[in-house]
Amino acid sequence: MDNILLAIGLLLVNSLFLVATVLQLPGNWLMVTAVGGFILWGGEPSLFSIETLVALAIIAILAEIIEFVAGAAGTRMSGGSRKGALWALAGSLAGGILGTFLLPIPIVGSVFGACGGAFLGALFGERKEGKNMRDSLRSGGGAATGRLLGIVGKIGGGILIWTIATIASFWP
Repeated sequence: MDNILLAIGLLLVNSLFLVATVLQLPGNWLMVTAVGGFILWGGEPSLFSIETLVALAIIAILAEIIEFVAGAAGTRMSGGSRKGALWALAGSLAGGILGTFLLPIPIVGSVFGACGGAFLGALFGERKEGKNMRDSLRSGGGAATGRLLGIVGKIGGGILIWTIATIASFWP
């Protein structure tokens, strides 16, 4: 009975952390930390194995990598330069932070800011490289699309972490 209550508690906590991921906060890592806490907190038998925790951490790492490089990859795939891709990364980071404060609508401000920042960063980087406006705009569009897909990928990783943790907690 105690393990069922713990599993229900983890399900509720991880649901909040999944919402945090959607809000562009480190919810995936909070879910992994919650599972690690359950392992440390213990109780016999433990709800989770170390292998489950490692698998969840690997998923979180992969989701972060996908989110981080997607904007740069979008720039490169639309014909952009390496410098444009680097500017897209920097613009995405700055835009995500600024968007959160300038457009204080949960999720929307961060996503618009990150995608807009990736677009502007790639556009600036390509123009600085001497590319014409049309090619620079194409690279910027690729950066914004890639960044959006990266956000979706990170949320997908969060859903996978939530699902695995939930299944493992109810059926150890």
